[in-house]
Amino acid sequence: MKKRSNFLSFIIFLVFLTSILFVCGCSIFKSIGDGISSAYENTVTYFNCYYNASRLMSEAENEIAEDTLNARDKGPDFVRSSQLPAETKQKLNKVIDKCSNILSLHSTSGLVDDALFLIGKSYFYQGEYLKSERKFEELISQFPTSSLNLESKLWLSRLKLHLKKYDEGIVIAKDLIEDASKRKQKDVAIEAYKILGFLYICLDEYEKAEDSFKKILQLTADKDIISSVHITLGDLYAKQGNDEKAIESYLYAKDIAKEKYSIFQCVLQSAICYRRSKQLEKAMDLLNQLIEDFRYKPFLPALQYEKANNYLDAGKIDEAISEYKYVDTTYKDSEHSIRSAYKLAYIYEKVKPDYSMAAEYYRKVSLSKSIQDLEDSKLKASIFGRYFDCIKRIYYIDSVLSVLKKMNNADATQGRTRDEIITSNSLRDTTIKEISVADAGNKLDSNITFAKNDTSKISKNVFTIKDLDSLMFMKAIAAQELGDIFYSDLGRADSAYKWYINSLNYFYDTVHSPRILYILADLARSNPGGDILTEEDYYNRLNRDFPRSIYTYELGRILNNFEQTIKTDSVELVYSEAEKLIESKKYTDAIRKLELISKSYPNSIYAPKSLYAAGWIYENYLNIPDSARSLYRNVRLNYPETIYAGILAKKIIDTADLEQKSVQAPPKVNGSSKEFIDSLSTKGNLSPTKIIDTTEVQKKPKQRIKKPSNDME
Repeated sequence: MKKRSNFLSFIIFLVFLTSILFVCGCSIFKSIGDGISSAYENTVTYFNCYYNASRLMSEAENEIAEDTLNARDKGPDFVRSSQLPAETKQKLNKVIDKCSNILSLHSTSGLVDDALFLIGKSYFYQGEYLKSERKFEELISQFPTSSLNLESKLWLSRLKLHLKKYDEGIVIAKDLIEDASKRKQKDVAIEAYKILGFLYICLDEYEKAEDSFKKILQLTADKDIISSVHITLGDLYAKQGNDEKAIESYLYAKDIAKEKYSIFQCVLQSAICYRRSKQLEKAMDLLNQLIEDFRYKPFLPALQYEKANNYLDAGKIDEAISEYKYVDTTYKDSEHSIRSAYKLAYIYEKVKPDYSMAAEYYRKVSLSKSIQDLEDSKLKASIFGRYFDCIKRIYYIDSVLSVLKKMNNADATQGRTRDEIITSNSLRDTTIKEISVADAGNKLDSNITFAKNDTSKISKNVFTIKDLDSLMFMKAIAAQELGDIFYSDLGRADSAYKWYINSLNYFYDTVHSPRILYILADLARSNPGGDILTEEDYYNRLNRDFPRSIYTYELGRILNNFEQTIKTDSVELVYSEAEKLIESKKYTDAIRKLELISKSYPNSIYAPKSLYAAGWIYENYLNIPDSARSLYRNVRLNYPETIYAGILAKKIIDTADLEQKSVQAPPKVNGSSKEFIDSLSTKGNLSPTKIIDTTEVQKKPKQRIKKPSNDME
């Protein structure tokens, strides 16, 4: 009976189960089918795409880690260079391709977040930070519950550092630290604190950065991490100039560090801080410890370079030169070899002057691989190239003059010696305006060749007085260029003074001498009490010899004793009215105003300017070449020392030239500066404050002038 009852119950259960399956059987089987289908798709996706992509990413990351280890002196991992070996880059591109297939062909699989993560990392390693940022942001927003969420935020905070979105990075890093702490993900929190510290450093918030790094020390007992944090803190203190605390952090890290690179870094940075704080013996002891240890042979270039720096700061110049040369020649083409060459160039320029050696080393640095903080080596090489070019020109000219002197001494019929000829030349300023430097240079080259080939063939007719003028003029120009090099480029006021004086002695003219006197006045102003004349002495000489020069006017304005300044306001007003007439195309009225200025105020700085402007109108607007030529000639003859005479000296003013010119467009006026373009395509600025650029002279820092020596600097 009992068995029958159990059988009956079983039959009832089967009927009930059949009824349920009949009612909702389709949906149940569909769910089971979907589950099986999803599992199948995930399996296929994993083995066809994700597995290979993950394997390639692992290989690429190992190669990147090895590459980073070989170049750790370039900075932290997350601010390392994006340049990768070609093979590594190829693997990362394959990762992107395979993961992109997952996103497009298997968008319903459970590996979409993993694919986005791998694509984001691949872009990051290749330095494509914006693309990487978009992928990580997509992952975080679309998969907020993904197991990769925390790590994605960590990568995103790194990206904000690279993209200089520091404030956004700080917000992400702080949120990440909070989430990681709640989930007890200590490793993530440590990395987040590290990134947060560097974000604060980029914003110059050093106290917050220090606090972030110190929080790491509270989360770990790992000596490698602690050592790394103390090295970073040492860098932070050194950046702030706190060498004492920096040394303390570096030496603490050195005592617990295991890696040779970390120990080397601690010793090197400690030595630099010791050197900066003038504790040179302690610095040298630290360096020698590692130099004598064969295990640190790969780091010898940096250690010996710092040793040379130590010698230099100690004033042991010969030892420093020897050490720098050793590094330069032993570790050729390395970074420290280039830096050693740069230091040698500096020594030979400033400390132990030998300009030929300085030029050689600057040239070497300029031709090597570019190092950002040594970019000025190209400029220095160019400066010394110009220096030796000027010296060579003076040498050649002196050689020709020496030959000429011998010829004159041997010629009994010659009434005057070469020196007398040159002296008489200085009394004829009117001939200076006709000198063409290019023509003189061509003649000089041919005469030098002739003199070298056969000095016995030199006759008294080979060199004329005009040749002597040209030679001395060219020598004066070379001396002036040397003065400019020392004054503007090398910062050697004493040598600049010497060469400017030489230039005045070689050839005294209305074109270049006023500028030299103006600069000498500035040197006198910057060096009161030196062994040179006063600023007022140079002004008096300018006013006596070149009363109409713009340099005379400018220096007088600075000294507040220029007589014509009382008339400047009224003249400027008339000139301004003429400008407005030009703008209104009332050219005849404008010419009347301009000619009125030149007649009423012949000694004003506006006189040559007005004549030039009137001539320009005749030439370009009214097409009356004869009138233009007459006014231009007036400027050249009566105001030879002005900038306008200099412009016209480059132009052939004759009837044919002017008549062939077509009428050009009206002068362009740009804002308040009122500039017009002359027929030479040279800007002729109508504003008196722009006639001469004296800012270069006035802004020069004060330099103490020593009494000039007789050496050939």
